[in-house]
Amino acid sequence: MADELPRKRPFLKWAGSKTKLVGSIKPLLPLGEFRLVEPFVAAGAVFVNTEYRRNLLCDSNTDLICLYQVLHEHGAKFVKECERLFILENNQEDKFYELRNEFNFGGDAERHAALFLYLNRHCYNGLCRYNQDGQFNVPFGRYDNPYFPREEMLAFAARLKSATIKTQDFRVCLWESGEGDVVYCDPPYIPLSTTSNFTDYASGGFSIEDQQDLAASAMEAARRGAFVVISNHDTTVTRRLYAAAAEIRSVLVSRTISCDGSNRGKAKEIIAVFRPEHKASTQGTALSIPLNSGTISSWNLGSDGMRTLKNTTRHWLLANHYEDVADLIDKVVAKYEKEGVRTRRNWWDTLAGDKKGDPAVVKGVKFPVLRAARLRKGWDVTPGALCRNRNETFPPVRETARWSGKN
Repeated sequence: MADELPRKRPFLKWAGSKTKLVGSIKPLLPLGEFRLVEPFVAAGAVFVNTEYRRNLLCDSNTDLICLYQVLHEHGAKFVKECERLFILENNQEDKFYELRNEFNFGGDAERHAALFLYLNRHCYNGLCRYNQDGQFNVPFGRYDNPYFPREEMLAFAARLKSATIKTQDFRVCLWESGEGDVVYCDPPYIPLSTTSNFTDYASGGFSIEDQQDLAASAMEAARRGAFVVISNHDTTVTRRLYAAAAEIRSVLVSRTISCDGSNRGKAKEIIAVFRPEHKASTQGTALSIPLNSGTISSWNLGSDGMRTLKNTTRHWLLANHYEDVADLIDKVVAKYEKEGVRTRRNWWDTLAGDKKGDPAVVKGVKFPVLRAARLRKGWDVTPGALCRNRNETFPPVRETARWSGKN
């Protein structure tokens, strides 16, 4: 059976459950001269257990990508540097917090990457989690003798020779995927309960809107010819999100993240497959999940409408190379949500600047002025207005928009 296939174990500890899932995922992936794309590479369990000659490994976690880039560049030399941290003296609680503090406050790339591996192997349950200030905040794990994954790192370094490594948002990664690509998406999972919400893998968390964007992006990538697989917890929410998939499978895997050791049993996970030849019966099905569902009503959703990819400002920004602007909007929305404010700000209005062409400042964040936003509003284009895609067009102003027809 699939789960009996021999598997290579990645060197990052928090990949345990995903390594077990590989046995169910690998038989679904097409063979041949494809490029493997992982928008949430994490520990790379699928990457190390497949043999694609071209690989694109992406993640929004800059610490993780830094680790992979340093390992790729320095190989065995870097592995030796990491091993120096795995000594008895460093397996003490006070030393752990000293090194965690060093990690959170700078250092060169090689030292930072080595400390990230040290923390991963010495912290509680191998978790990767950050606080609101972007600082790694997982406590000491109290292990007798943390394992140093020398052979796994060397094997991973050799495998990285076939890979391009990028810090990149999953939306951009999927937007650039199409025919000839096999895409495996392993996002932060939708929690099985409101008390198990481990969504702080990358600073800022992973919201239900992000989950919706992922489902929509997967469907669009498949329409462009990509073969896309997504894994997640098997819940009513995920089944609605992936309703447009060509195939949905449910598998049982061992849960490895739990505060209560007695609750570490089997959990259902879902594998959704979006095939290139599959046409969804209704466009936008993956976005039809009701946000007032009891399953997710306790989540802090916001209401800016930015993250539904179908004909939205976000879709336009990512399609026209304004990923950094989309990130700025996310940061401002996060500030609103932190204050308990639900905003329906019109971001096209913000990106147009004022009538003189000066940039708008929202929640202390200065936004660039976009040429398309000014044209869409009927204003003159001022010097310095950005245009990163000479072929860019913009959606028409709806008659119901707040500033429709206004100057």
